[in-house]
Amino acid sequence: MPAGDKESPTLATPVATGLRWVDEAPASLRELVGPEPDDPDVGIAVQDFHGAIVACNEAATRILGLSWEQMVGRTSMDPRWVSVSASGTPLEGSEHPAMVALATGRDLEDVMGVDAPEDGRFVWLSVIIKLVRRPEGEIVGVQSRFRDVSAETVGREATQRSVRALRHAAQDAMEAEVRFRLVAENSADVLFQTDVEGLCTWVSPSVRLVLGWEVEDLLGGNPLDLVHPDDARLVRFHLPILSDSTPNSLEIRFATVGEGYRWMSAISRELHGRSGELVGCLYALRDVEEQVQRREQLAYRASHDALTGLVNRTEAMEALAEALERAKLKHTWVGLLYVDIDHFKAVNDTYGHLEGDRLLIRVAQLLKDTLRETDVVARIGGDEFIAVLPSMREPDIAVVRAEALLATVSQPGDPDFPQASLSIGVAVGDGSHDADQLLAMADAALYRAKTGGRNRLSQS
Repeated sequence: MPAGDKESPTLATPVATGLRWVDEAPASLRELVGPEPDDPDVGIAVQDFHGAIVACNEAATRILGLSWEQMVGRTSMDPRWVSVSASGTPLEGSEHPAMVALATGRDLEDVMGVDAPEDGRFVWLSVIIKLVRRPEGEIVGVQSRFRDVSAETVGREATQRSVRALRHAAQDAMEAEVRFRLVAENSADVLFQTDVEGLCTWVSPSVRLVLGWEVEDLLGGNPLDLVHPDDARLVRFHLPILSDSTPNSLEIRFATVGEGYRWMSAISRELHGRSGELVGCLYALRDVEEQVQRREQLAYRASHDALTGLVNRTEAMEALAEALERAKLKHTWVGLLYVDIDHFKAVNDTYGHLEGDRLLIRVAQLLKDTLRETDVVARIGGDEFIAVLPSMREPDIAVVRAEALLATVSQPGDPDFPQASLSIGVAVGDGSHDADQLLAMADAALYRAKTGGRNRLSQS
């Protein structure tokens, strides 16, 4: 051999026979797998580096009660594998001997139990796991050899340990069920359990106290049918999230007996069977009616004037900005009326602040009654109001409405009530000005109306 040439590495083990491989199995893995033993009762399965079965022999399919097609492609993480350790405790996928060998980089021997679904047997296996390595040491998969030891001493002892573990587990499960029922039946929360079709199979007695329904009225129905129609779309949108394995919550209105609704915080969790299949869902509803009402009250107070019930300056300016954006897109006009009560200080000084408050309330009501429902009327401080008039087809409409306001306020009212007049500044925009600019234009027009003698309007 010429100097410097390296001899190609030779395989230390011959190619195994009797294995049926998937077409996608790596060629290197096929070449590195050890030979099949002569014992026809020894099953062999080969898994790649990710744990997927890529080959097995006929004995493996016979012992596990699965066809070749059912075995290949599965990993030890597949929830359809039902297996237990030698002590009888259930094995999670990552605890399967093959996955442990891949994770630790070490060969191992173990005893484990598996469910043979074809004939309903539970089989105890003696398993030898060998890592498959390249000559340089890189792990490319595992080869598992196993045989049925259910009838042998090791299998009988494992069965006894498993029975004891199952008894303890059953006792724990029974105690957990008792605790769950005790909590559920005495909780203020409403609990629904549904099957895979979404139909109610159990509901906690608290549903009568919270929503007024009898338990028997809801069994067999879909709890989501009780959701308020306006919230149904929200529920449909969030249902994939609500049905995820992680608990999620959503505030929605649920029907009460009669025609009412109540705000509830809904939390759900999927329910899975022993093989990982979806078997239903558990919903927990908590009454949040008072919290929602408090939030709405706080939000209302933050956005409205306490005396007149009109929106405040912040809300009005946001409405004005949105109206100007729409006007720019739709080629319409936005009117802005800046309204001031003439000689309001004199009213307070002559009649007192209570009468002054009554006048503010009266003017606020006149503004709302005279203008459209789509117009936004706000008290922005003291005796000053603004009115946003969106989506006007013609700019002159703002002046027409301002004149209507002047005429309405000047009409005789309660003889014991102080008569008032208004000064109004009018500005019109098409979206070329922003909200602050249009407000400044209306303010300047109001100043001209007041200096021009009051009880009149002025247009910018």
